[in-house]
Amino acid sequence: MGELGELFGILIIVFYSLAVLNFCFKFFNRKYRDKLKRNEKFYKVYMNFLKFFAKYHRYFGFATILMILIHFFIQFSNYGLSITGCIAAGVMLLQIVLGIYGQFSKKKMKSWILIHRGIAVLLLVTILIHII
Repeated sequence: MGELGELFGILIIVFYSLAVLNFCFKFFNRKYRDKLKRNEKFYKVYMNFLKFFAKYHRYFGFATILMILIHFFIQFSNYGLSITGCIAAGVMLLQIVLGIYGQFSKKKMKSWILIHRGIAVLLLVTILIHII
C-alpha cells in the first residue's frame, strides 16, 4: 500500500509540473517571441503547446488536488499524519482557491497573478521539504 501512496505522490508532482508549464511557455513566448518566430515551423509547434497548456492549466490543477486527496488518504491510513505533507497540501489548496478566484472573478486584484505565481514557488519548496 505504501507503493501506491508513493505512486500518487509522483502523480502529484507530474500534474503540478504540467500546471506550471503553462507559465513557462507563456513566459518564453513573451520574452523571446521574436527569436522564436525566426523558425516558423518550430514557432507553430511551440504555439500549439502553449495553447494546450493554457487550455488545460486548470484541469492539471484540479487533477493535482485529486491526487493529493488520494495520496493523503493512503498515507494517513498507513503511516499517520505528516506535518510537512499537510503544509504542502495546505499551500496547494491556497493555490487552487487563488486559481478559482482568478478564473471566476470579474474584478481581479492587480496583484492576483503575482500572488498566484509566488504561491507556486512556495508550493515547490514545501513539496521538496516534504519529499526530503
